[in-house]
Amino acid sequence: ECDSNALGNALMTYDEGVLCVALSYQGLVNSDVENRSHIHGPAAIGLPYADIITTFYNRNTPMEIDYPGTNKNVCYNLDDVNEEKGLPPGTIEDYLFDGLLLINIHSDTCDKGEIRGQILPM
Repeated sequence: ECDSNALGNALMTYDEGVLCVALSYQGLVNSDVENRSHIHGPAAIGLPYADIITTFYNRNTPMEIDYPGTNKNVCYNLDDVNEEKGLPPGTIEDYLFDGLLLINIHSDTCDKGEIRGQILPM
């Protein structure tokens, strides 16, 4: 367990298969910085999560396009993500609208995740 007062917020929109994320966070323990951040699923609130659905940033595995730092603005074509993950079409959308996706921000101090936020439809 990690004792942290870090907090974050995200505004997400979904339109015709595209999920856009505007995310910010602050207050990681010891003024730490993230070492990786991503969306996990499927997982209900408070339950262990399964696969990484999309990655914002991974310090140890640089990607073609990384989104490091405390503010992230990115859009994902979920048809492409389903295909990359070998999932049937519409699977991630089902997870999204069933409230089974979450954002996780990891730091060196709190490697298992310092901020976990469930993505819930409104």
